[in-house]
Amino acid sequence: MNFCYGYGRHSTRKQSMTRSVQASRTEDHWRRMLEPEGVRWGGFHYDAATSASKPFSEREAGRQLFVMARPGDHIVVSKLDRLFRKLLDGVSTIEQLENRGVTIHALDYPIGANDAIGRLIRNLLLSMAELERELARERTEAVFHSRMEQGLPASKGCAVGWRVCGEKPRRYYRVDEDERRMVRRMIELREVGESYDDIALWTMRQRGAKRTFPTGIMAKWAVEAGLAGWPKIGGYRSFFKLQQAGELLTYC
Repeated sequence: MNFCYGYGRHSTRKQSMTRSVQASRTEDHWRRMLEPEGVRWGGFHYDAATSASKPFSEREAGRQLFVMARPGDHIVVSKLDRLFRKLLDGVSTIEQLENRGVTIHALDYPIGANDAIGRLIRNLLLSMAELERELARERTEAVFHSRMEQGLPASKGCAVGWRVCGEKPRRYYRVDEDERRMVRRMIELREVGESYDDIALWTMRQRGAKRTFPTGIMAKWAVEAGLAGWPKIGGYRSFFKLQQAGELLTYC
């Protein structure tokens, strides 16, 4: 007996409402096109908050389907980019599934077409999906760097010694004197030989602190941010990356 499995995905938590839409479309296709042929419904499988850059067979639901699907089965997806946004991943996975006798239905394109023209169009669509993802990433990075260069909050994190005020998209930094006093004390502890791990524990014992630095790497970030003149860089990863590149002064 053959089964039809619906598949869906969204990238961020804010897109969670798309799940019901994708589930409805895939099940509707099964009822109209495959149930009359005796194909049974195998359920809707969904990867929530999962980037399309992650290979299909490495996603939780995608991996289950990849293993579960048998010859004669069908996988239905509402849009091709719910399955893949990387050309190589798409071509490789589709070929593996089709070689096993599994048919893929993308409702925005008849991806199952197995002639030369069908494969060409399929690959073009996969390339366009990959290009769209790359352009979106570049736009996000451009906004991020532009806000950082203007000394504005550019991410969820907050720069050491500052607090974020206002609402998106008009957020701005204001000096946080309480945090700066705590960081100055952290610098003093470091100068007398305390380890960053011990300093991290010290911050966690400070009553009334708006923010602590609970790990050694975060304590190091706070200390070095204070020594560097309080650069407006939210997040220790970005801080150390710019520190290594010698670009901290740009954001002070």
